[in-house]
Amino acid sequence: MSAGAIALTPVQPLPPGSDLAPALRSAVIVDLAAAIDPFTPWVDTIQAASANISGLVNTWAEQPLPIVEQVGTNVGTYLSELPAIGTIIGQVIANVGNAVGAPFAVDLNTLDPAHTGVYNLLPQVAPDLPQGLLDFLTTSVSGLLIGLIGPVLSPVLALGSSIRSAVVALQTSDWVGAVNELINIPAAMVNAFLNGGPTIDVTALLASSVPPPSVLNSATITLGGLLSQGASIFNAVALDASVKVSPLLPAIPVVVPAGPSAGVFGSLIAMTNAIAGAIAVTPPAPAGSRARSAAAEAGPDAASARAVEAAAPRAPHRVSRSSAVGSNAAADHAGAKRPAAARSAARAAASRATAAS
Repeated sequence: MSAGAIALTPVQPLPPGSDLAPALRSAVIVDLAAAIDPFTPWVDTIQAASANISGLVNTWAEQPLPIVEQVGTNVGTYLSELPAIGTIIGQVIANVGNAVGAPFAVDLNTLDPAHTGVYNLLPQVAPDLPQGLLDFLTTSVSGLLIGLIGPVLSPVLALGSSIRSAVVALQTSDWVGAVNELINIPAAMVNAFLNGGPTIDVTALLASSVPPPSVLNSATITLGGLLSQGASIFNAVALDASVKVSPLLPAIPVVVPAGPSAGVFGSLIAMTNAIAGAIAVTPPAPAGSRARSAAAEAGPDAASARAVEAAAPRAPHRVSRSSAVGSNAAADHAGAKRPAAARSAARAAASRATAAS
């Protein structure tokens, strides 16, 4: 019936002089012009880049050359230790090893408070996750690696995201949205190159490390750009999980948003600070100070015991000696008229009394 009605209904074009078609076209053009915005994404990109540059400069200005400053401090310490050349050489060799290992050592200074809490909690929640890998993800070396990958991979991901959004808009007849997505592809790619933003889903990689009844709902890593301020991979991880700490308690939702994504310059600043902290030299204490420290560690009881031991026996010994002398004198006086054998026996008894004292 519908087909018949359409077939029987004559379709006639608009009269040549009608103003309906131009008016309709003008309205559509005006609506598109008002909705399409090719400038705001560029303004947002420039503002984000400016904020990241300011953050990097401020972080660097807090300690511009930390390694050089620490080396100068160490030289002063070495000079104060002269002429102990062996001690100085040992400290220099140890510092070389410390400087090499510092970028690979766990560094919680690269994490914000939320990610520091997650780092401390993960060994209990995900015991199958290797601790060595977890420690490495907090290092500035991990941030430097992903900071080099980010500016290359982020624009490609931004391009793919813009194309997918444009296709979805076309499928839903959102013509304005589709045009906006296509026009702003260059701005999106430049923003990703400078400031980062695209994410990588790593839920499948980490879900097997979380045993039930805890559940990992999602885990993503936000890629950085050339100017990103972050300094480690772990700080750029966003988590959504349900943690079961006890069978008697309900699951606790844990949602941690991604922190600043890692960039090349931010990771280099963190690396220099880590090296400077690792090569700090503590001068050995002087001999007098070590002796005083040993006496202090021994405690007041040992000092008191030594004082009592040194002072207490003296008075009794003096009394004993005087008693012994008096005994000898009395024996000699009493035995002056005795036979020689009796006098010898008296002296022997007095000597034994002195020894016993």
